[in-house]
Amino acid sequence: ADWRHGDPSTLDPPRMAALMRAIVVERPRDPDAFKNLALAELASGDAMAASSALRRAVALAPDRADLWAALGETFMAEAEGEIGVDARAAFTEALRRDPASLSARYFLARADIADGKLEQGLAGWRALLAGLPADDPSRAALAGEIAAVTRAGGLPRAAAAPAQPDAAAIRGMVEGLA
Repeated sequence: ADWRHGDPSTLDPPRMAALMRAIVVERPRDPDAFKNLALAELASGDAMAASSALRRAVALAPDRADLWAALGETFMAEAEGEIGVDARAAFTEALRRDPASLSARYFLARADIADGKLEQGLAGWRALLAGLPADDPSRAALAGEIAAVTRAGGLPRAAAAPAQPDAAAIRGMVEGLA
């Protein structure tokens, strides 16, 4: 109760995840509550709990591409950055439901590159880059990644896992749900 009524900025990721678990108990039919729980669990370092929460969110709202894409990202976190069969299936489902899904398009193209389909993957990234607004802050990062993969002829050996949400982002979600 103190965590819920106090300043969320004082909570570390495990406490934030505990608070989100309490919120989903109160809101068992709210896919956004489960999505936010997943982000909190991921920030706490529990990718398995995050994917479990997102599976519940997807079951509640199976038509939401954002939930499918987030589920794919948690599968990647569980696999330490590898885009395995489950992640690919989730991203494919996200793309089926929303052909413009940035996350699904990005990671499926990355999977192509990882599979040795360099030109196919780079074409996907270039199309994604072309569709981003000129002022989108991710343009530079994606352009840099395209250049690096082109120079290297593939992905770097130590491909990074998807970024974990930061505590500020999680606090914002909790405040929004409150």
